[in-house]
Amino acid sequence: MPWTTPVTHLVGDFIDAPDWNLEVTGNMNALRINYATTLPVSPSDGDQAVLVDSTTAPTYQWHFRYNAGSVSSFKWEYIGGAPKISYTQAAVSSAAASNVWSAGLGTSFTLPRQGDYDLRWSGRDDGNGAGSLSDYGIGYGTSPASADQYYNGTNTSQGFHRTLRATGLAASTVLDFYIRDSDSTRRNPWSWRTLEVTPTRVI
Repeated sequence: MPWTTPVTHLVGDFIDAPDWNLEVTGNMNALRINYATTLPVSPSDGDQAVLVDSTTAPTYQWHFRYNAGSVSSFKWEYIGGAPKISYTQAAVSSAAASNVWSAGLGTSFTLPRQGDYDLRWSGRDDGNGAGSLSDYGIGYGTSPASADQYYNGTNTSQGFHRTLRATGLAASTVLDFYIRDSDSTRRNPWSWRTLEVTPTRVI
């Protein structure tokens, strides 16, 4: 709906009374950015939207801009916002010599959209005073994406971290930790585990 506002003239040291109107037309709601638990289904180039997991108590806010000219099929490009952070202090260990999926132990996150993501895992190998070779795995789906090894020869704790850009992940992919201890008599506990997820572009 068009609206008008009076315009005044500055003449010398005096301000003249309004004598004409400047008319502005257009939909003022066009300045709003979509904020929802899903992205618009029929976007135009340059459209922006904020994706959240809840509109009343969101745990992340991802701001996207739609790039129709992108050669990627993931045309919603991340331009800012708060990442998803899953954290638990509780320790977990495994006697298995193979990777054990720890999903459901406080750090799991399920991706809401297909796309490319920056993933960060960190935590602490609490140690047990005996030398042992331990692995932590960072993974998604049903197998680790990557693994690093830590040798614990003292009773001191050691921190670990890993950053990975994972491309082409499917929606509903579960992210979490894998753990393994090559010596089942030692069973190093892993605690203070943190998972941080930030999209780069999604469909």
